Amino acid sequence: MQSCTLTESGQGGGKIFVNVDPDGLGPAGFSSRTFVADTHVGGFDFIPPQPDRSVDAEPGLAWDRTGGAHGGRVYLVYTLEHPNESDNTDIYVQYSDDTGSTWSSPVRVNDDNTTNSQFLPKIALDPTSGNLAVVWYDARADLGAGGPGDTDGVANDDASFWGAFSTDGGQTFTQNIKIAAGTSNSHDAQACRSMAGSRIRRGPTTRTARATTRTGRCTSWTSSPRRCRCLRESHGPHPQPLPRCGGRGGPERNRTPTAWR
Repeated sequence: MQSCTLTESGQGGGKIFVNVDPDGLGPAGFSSRTFVADTHVGGFDFIPPQPDRSVDAEPGLAWDRTGGAHGGRVYLVYTLEHPNESDNTDIYVQYSDDTGSTWSSPVRVNDDNTTNSQFLPKIALDPTSGNLAVVWYDARADLGAGGPGDTDGVANDDASFWGAFSTDGGQTFTQNIKIAAGTSNSHDAQACRSMAGSRIRRGPTTRTARATTRTGRCTSWTSSPRRCRCLRESHGPHPQPLPRCGGRGGPERNRTPTAWR
C-alpha cells in the first residue's frame, strides 16, 4: 500500500488517497486509488512554526502483521488543518481492516486545547503487541506569554517534540508525552531549518519508543536533556562540536546535526 496527497496547492487543498499492489513485486500493478481524507494542508503550507520551509500533510502508514486482535489492520497518520488557513493543525489517525477499501472515522491524537500547530507526524507499530506510537512537532506551549515554551513573545512560532501511544488498535490514544527537553524556533535557526526526516522506532518494551531526528538545523528535538550541537559531517566517531549552524551559504553549510538517541 502507498499513500499520496493530491489536489494540493501551495497553501490549501490536499486529499489523501491510498492504493494497493496485491502481489508486492509480482506482475500485478497498483489498484485504483481510494479516497481517505481531506487535509486542508497544501504541499507547501506555511504555518508560524515553519514560516520558511513550510509543511505538508505528511501521511504515513503502519500495517499490523502480528496476527493479534487487530492483525491485518493498516493505520494512516496525517496532519489536518481546520478550518483551512487557520494554522490550527492537528494530528489524526484512521485505520482500515479491509486493505484500504474503507476507513474508520478519524481520531485526533494530540490532546491540547489550543489552536496552535501540530505537524510532521510519524507512526510506528510494535511487531509483537501491535501497539502504536505516534510522534510529531507541537507548538501547544507557545502562547506568546513567555515561559519555557516561548522564546520570543510571539505565539505559535516555537515548537517541541511530543508523542502518544495507542493500545486498543488506534481507537484511543494516551495522554500526550513531551519527549524533547527544549523548545526551538525555526526562523531563528536560519539556514539550518529543515524539520523533515524525523523517524520513530519501537523501543525495548511495548510501552516505549525511540524518536530520533535527522534534521537540517540545530535543534533540541531529543529524548535527552542534552543540548543539540552541530557537528562536522565526516569527523569519524567523535566529531567536534561547532559553535553554531552557519547562515545560508556560510562556511558551515555542510555540517549536519546529530540525532541523539
